[in-house]
Amino acid sequence: MKYKRSRKKYRPQKSHVGTSKVLTVIIILLLAMGTVFAICKHRQKQTQDPLTAATSLPATTENAIHIRSGSSISSPIVATLPKGTSVRLLTKPSGNSQWIKVQTNAGQTGWCIQEYLNINNMDQVLSTLQNPHTDIPSYSISVSIAKQKVTVLNTDGQVVKQFICSTGAAGSRTPTGVYRIAKRGKSFYNKVSKEGGYYWTQFYGNYLFHSVPFGKNYELLSAEADKLGTPASHGCVRLSLDDAKWIYYHIPKGTSVTIH
Repeated sequence: MKYKRSRKKYRPQKSHVGTSKVLTVIIILLLAMGTVFAICKHRQKQTQDPLTAATSLPATTENAIHIRSGSSISSPIVATLPKGTSVRLLTKPSGNSQWIKVQTNAGQTGWCIQEYLNINNMDQVLSTLQNPHTDIPSYSISVSIAKQKVTVLNTDGQVVKQFICSTGAAGSRTPTGVYRIAKRGKSFYNKVSKEGGYYWTQFYGNYLFHSVPFGKNYELLSAEADKLGTPASHGCVRLSLDDAKWIYYHIPKGTSVTIH
């Protein structure tokens, strides 16, 4: 009897080495991506808007003030806080609104006008680019009466900021010429005109950059704000609250101001 030799085809076993290598590479890539994401997140925290960072800062009242149930002078009074009362900010300071929500140490919450709070370290937080009271100018300012625009230029002549403004109305023209930034303050009130302004920055005598006027209740006058872009002031250069605040905190003493 003849026996047939069995001829089985040799089938090599699949190697798992290649698969393991691929999985290792994928894991390494995922870990690397996670590291990059964490670094970006950390940098984003470091470079966040300083106003947002200031939300957690403590504050004290500069004078006796009312806190109200809403962001309006007509809202009911929640409490009257004496000068020097400590409060915690519940909303971030903003140039788009006068009002900010606060909480007292006793747990009372309400709204007050932010300009009457002394927000600890706010000057340092907002002046990260440069000290507003330095004597070394880094900018120049051009005010166009014809265009009703304020243009801030750097030392290379590049536009840094541009704001819509209101210069002097007929009979109260803003003086043309070249001037220098001098004093500044957070607010003023004129009893004769019964108007005031926030964040004033002096450039010549009684002529200032400042916010659109507020009335006797310390609220910005919306009718005057609507006039931005047209001559409407008593000779000063009016700006939005946000823009007046920017000049107050960023334009150093001695900066050249050209009005034409």
